[in-house]
Amino acid sequence: MDALTSLIVILFIVLCVFLGIRLMLGRDSKKPQGPTPYQEALHALIDGQNDLAFQKLKEAIAADYDNVDPLIRLGNLLRSRNHMDQALRIHQDVAARSGLPKFQYADVYRQLCLDYEKLGNHPKALEMIDRILQIEPGHSWARRKQVKLFEKNRQWLEAFNALKSLVEEFKIKYQLQDVVLPVSPTLAPLPETKRESMPVSTAEDDYLSYNEVSMPYEKRATESLTAASAAAPKNAKARELLKALRILALHKTMLGLDLMEKNRLDEARSSFEEALSIDGYCVPAYLYLGDYYRVTGRSEDAVEIWGKFAETMPDISHYVFNRLEDVLYELGSFDSIEGLYETILALNPDNRRAIYALAAIYEKRGDLNGAINLVQSILEKFPDSLGARQHLISYYHKLNDSRKAVQLALEISGLKGPQRRDMHKCTECGYESPVPFWQCPECYAWRGLNDV
Repeated sequence: MDALTSLIVILFIVLCVFLGIRLMLGRDSKKPQGPTPYQEALHALIDGQNDLAFQKLKEAIAADYDNVDPLIRLGNLLRSRNHMDQALRIHQDVAARSGLPKFQYADVYRQLCLDYEKLGNHPKALEMIDRILQIEPGHSWARRKQVKLFEKNRQWLEAFNALKSLVEEFKIKYQLQDVVLPVSPTLAPLPETKRESMPVSTAEDDYLSYNEVSMPYEKRATESLTAASAAAPKNAKARELLKALRILALHKTMLGLDLMEKNRLDEARSSFEEALSIDGYCVPAYLYLGDYYRVTGRSEDAVEIWGKFAETMPDISHYVFNRLEDVLYELGSFDSIEGLYETILALNPDNRRAIYALAAIYEKRGDLNGAINLVQSILEKFPDSLGARQHLISYYHKLNDSRKAVQLALEISGLKGPQRRDMHKCTECGYESPVPFWQCPECYAWRGLNDV
């Protein structure tokens, strides 16, 4: 009995020792290991160490080719380095695999969309958007990108419909159904009936305030248009909605312009008028609607709508100066343009373009001294104005007053800072052009109305 007890005790001790050793070995095996190559790649991407990330992603792929995440990120990194053929091939390889979760298919289609967009293949990029939306119809990134791609592809009706759907959902989500852009009564679209004679209006009742004449139109319009919703607790969302509504109006305007080029004039007019029903201050819609009136033999209507535009927005009235002068000359009523410029200057005395335009009329009728007095008023307010000096030099030469012309030329050489012609600048990417643009040709932002 003692021998049996001793054997049991020995076996128990051996078992305890065995279990203890195994427990210790188990603990050693569970000690935390170092980060995987994929984890190191992610950290490197976050830290901006793209070369290290590139190397670690290749190591991760070599260790586990079935894991598609490192492959997708490697393709993204190659795209950022402009190695588009390799990026596209990797993403296409992932998309061709079977059995992936839906979210991974959506992710790789998103990357393929960006690949094709960077390659300028917008139809293929839109095809990838369609695939994402088949997987997840409410995919917010895909729907927003779809609008941008339709714009880049000049599919204005499709862009309008896609953005309108987003706008309607946005209104419901944030309870903003009552937020709309105003329609100015002085700029309401003209009826389609032909009228006999339509003199330029001098109406001054307007939604916008022109006390702050130095403020760029886009900024001033935004502040005015959002004033009605300023008291709302979701004012930031209201501003976002107003911006989207302005873009909807621009979509309709660009659609109308395309229709004009295709000689589908009645459809073009309807598109311009619909733009104005969305945004009563859509600048290009007024310009092109006037063009429609002129092309269809309604020159008096063109004069009226451009005249109202100039009076209502005097600080950007120069957009219609040449149009108005041409059509009034055709109508034999060129003298009436002088009264319009005087009206604009009464509303905005600092409008230098209106001053130059009025001075040019004085010059044409031989009143050089009157033209000089007008331009001289610019120098009184803007002493460093290069344009004013250039105009005055021309006038003094015509008066054979070489002394004053030379004096002004010497002043120009002494002006400090860069002297540049008027330019139109995109506030998003900095693109500049001497010609007005409504959508930036570089970054496609709808911000082209700010003058340098």
